[in-house]
Amino acid sequence: MIYSSANASTSYGSSTGLVRVFRGTTFQLLQAIEGTVPWAHFGIPAEGLGDVDGDGLSEMLVGAPDLVGPAPSAGVGELRVISVANNTVLWTSFPAWPSQRMSAAAIGDIDADGIVDVASGISLSTTVRRVSVQSGVDGHELLSISGSGFLDGESFGTSVGGTGDVDGDGVLDVISWAFGKRVWVNSGASGVLLHTFSSPYVIPSGWFANQARIIEDVDADGHDDIVISDPRAIVLPAGSVGALDTRSGADGSLLWRVIGQKKSQSFGERFESVGDFNGDGNADLAVATASDGTVALGAGKVSVISSQNGVTLQELYGSAVGENFGGSLDGGSDVNGDAYPDLLVGVPNANDAGPLFGALRIYSGMLTYGTASAGPLLPSPRIRHVGGLPMLGNASFAVTIENGPGASPGLLLVGAGATSIATGSGTLWVDPLGPFVVNPILLGGVNGVAGSGSATIPTGVPNVPTWAHLEFFAQAWLVDAAATGGFAHTEGLKLHLLP
Repeated sequence: MIYSSANASTSYGSSTGLVRVFRGTTFQLLQAIEGTVPWAHFGIPAEGLGDVDGDGLSEMLVGAPDLVGPAPSAGVGELRVISVANNTVLWTSFPAWPSQRMSAAAIGDIDADGIVDVASGISLSTTVRRVSVQSGVDGHELLSISGSGFLDGESFGTSVGGTGDVDGDGVLDVISWAFGKRVWVNSGASGVLLHTFSSPYVIPSGWFANQARIIEDVDADGHDDIVISDPRAIVLPAGSVGALDTRSGADGSLLWRVIGQKKSQSFGERFESVGDFNGDGNADLAVATASDGTVALGAGKVSVISSQNGVTLQELYGSAVGENFGGSLDGGSDVNGDAYPDLLVGVPNANDAGPLFGALRIYSGMLTYGTASAGPLLPSPRIRHVGGLPMLGNASFAVTIENGPGASPGLLLVGAGATSIATGSGTLWVDPLGPFVVNPILLGGVNGVAGSGSATIPTGVPNVPTWAHLEFFAQAWLVDAAATGGFAHTEGLKLHLLP
């Protein structure tokens, strides 16, 4: 895992930046690379690039957007490709010139040489606004895309990205966007403009195109599609709730729109494609609501939503005032080996290790929802599953309860629907009005020792073909004398049965 702190101050000065590489399974620190120039913000971007030098290890693309390069060009903004094996710099580029601004991203293999390539956006110039596509092998330019017909104050190339084939020609295309203005999609083969998108709202918020991405084909028409956020979108009659739009790569039409649940909470300020969470074969989206106050004022929330239709699959919450849970997002890798893609959430204002030190939190891709509850200062019990995926005929499948009160009796609830019903002891997350089963359970552990209780409940998944893609929901309630009403409970667990 690559984790950057572009504002970090090091022995070289203020905001030099710092990039760390961790082993995904053990979180062991493998590399720590410091920027050496004050205020250069080394670490924007910082992402994996694949194996460039053939040593079997992925390299890193790392930018320093405020670093001034050498004469004669004195470009502002450096890109480096760095070996993870030994920190060797494989190539360096200064794509921008004075009075310009650089953005960059790994965008997939444009030239089909087996190496991921790089796009750098060059903006803030009155004469040159372009996107440069560079070879991941050595940084030489593969394609130069120039914008035209700019609106007042519009900076083509402010942000860039990929990866996906929007026009269906077999070559990955390039997306760029200017905050508050427009989104452009250009052919990766020729640079030809394929689409432009402007704010679709009657009252512009000034935040349209806060972020944009090409995602895999969600409507099965042979064209990858486009997602665009406006975290302060004014959607009538709801108001400034924020919105996320998915647009057809074929013709630009709106496929679906998800809007925020509350005003002025910046729904969609960050989003990323994070892997297939619901087993439908398409990578889903993690979406941050930076100012969500459900748990605490400005704590933040991250929702995982289906890329097919925008339905919410999972919700996670920040835990402290103003910590900005969801300030950065990533996912798609299976960190803990449970066959689900996991989710990485950056919390830039977290106080876990010290005042505003920030934190990276990693969550299982299992589809949990709601919140757990326990007594004061006690750990909350958790519900998970083990024994492989919930596939038809999987006799090894089981549900586990962890972190509960030691030697506690309780109930495992399983139903065909989810709900949210407040009780005197917490919240019921499984709908009791539909098909509903109650199973008695007994946790192991030491009686009276909080957090020591656990149990594994073998369930198996029947091999019934008509059950494919059905969804079931589970929750455990446990006797806990220290908890409100005498019961602790887990969050809900959503199970999507796979054929």
